Amino acid sequence: DLQDEYNTLLYGGVPETHRGDTYEEHVPAATFASSSFAQRFFSQDAGCLRRDKSKCHPPDSPWYEATHRGLDVMMRRSIEELGMMANETEPFNVTNHHYEAFYNVGATNAYEALQDATDLFRTYVDTRFTAILLLNIVLMVLCVAAVFVGIFALAGP
Repeated sequence: DLQDEYNTLLYGGVPETHRGDTYEEHVPAATFASSSFAQRFFSQDAGCLRRDKSKCHPPDSPWYEATHRGLDVMMRRSIEELGMMANETEPFNVTNHHYEAFYNVGATNAYEALQDATDLFRTYVDTRFTAILLLNIVLMVLCVAAVFVGIFALAGP
């Protein structure tokens, strides 16, 4: 279920589709790894999250509320529209309201916002990796210095 997978990404845990697997792993809550990442998802005044702001929906657009209230609102709306499209009995066509909603919210706005969120998360991970790398370098220098101090202490008077 896409909704369950999305909730697991946000809040952590084990998705239903993986329960009982041989390698059942707990997924950490990625959304709350950094405050800027959480704000991108849940800020009610996030504004338009598209890269090209000229393509943002104006306030009188029916898609304005869904596309200006954070990435979580866009993702939930997209998942909901996909579910409704999957459950329809009518033949699918591009004039379908659910398709139009998914296109205007998910395929354009949420897609670009997810790309930005991925870049933000990558920057966060790179920053953490750099901090760990620096810590390892400092510890290695201290270990080498301790060895030299030990050698000089044994060789000295």
